[in-house]
Amino acid sequence: MQRQTAALVERMYAARGLIPYGTQADPDEHDLIVAALRNGHAVATLTLRMDCGGGLLADALYRDEIDAIRQRGARVSEITRLAISPDTASYDALSGLLQALYTLARLTAHMTDIFIEVHPRHARFHQRVFGFRRAGAERICPRVDAPAVLLHLSRQAFEASLAGRGLSRVQARAWRSRRVDRLLPSEEEFQAFRQLFDASAAG
Repeated sequence: MQRQTAALVERMYAARGLIPYGTQADPDEHDLIVAALRNGHAVATLTLRMDCGGGLLADALYRDEIDAIRQRGARVSEITRLAISPDTASYDALSGLLQALYTLARLTAHMTDIFIEVHPRHARFHQRVFGFRRAGAERICPRVDAPAVLLHLSRQAFEASLAGRGLSRVQARAWRSRRVDRLLPSEEEFQAFRQLFDASAAG
């Protein structure tokens, strides 16, 4: 599966004129590769990097900004190598990735804050749909030889936005238009994931 996800990332990055960095390299032992499959083939993928040992890739450009969050006692992580095949239903694929990511965060408690480096033209999408906030100025990312901005999202803020808590009237309208809650597993689905996770850990 790692070969499939690496090939997908390489293809999608190259199609956008980006350098497909590190797609053939072995992942860090703390990286979690998440893939959405269709008929046994990867159609979407992301890698979740935990803040262990080597830190985050985003530290190269944004260490000061990320350290400011670390100093609050946060357990930071980052999303890298996000790619979705254009010949698949992007909403369904994104739903699968997000369900897995959200479930891992709740089950392991190893992730309180998420960072992602994105091209500036993609930043608004992540801000509108998921509630990410801009955390760093635009810079050139040497890994892909393209502009990047740092976005940040706390799990607490994400869950609060899903519940519609503490939102102004304008923010509430924007929240309803995102309908990101549809991407998340129901509580029944989450409990089923928990049983599988506990059984796997016990085995």
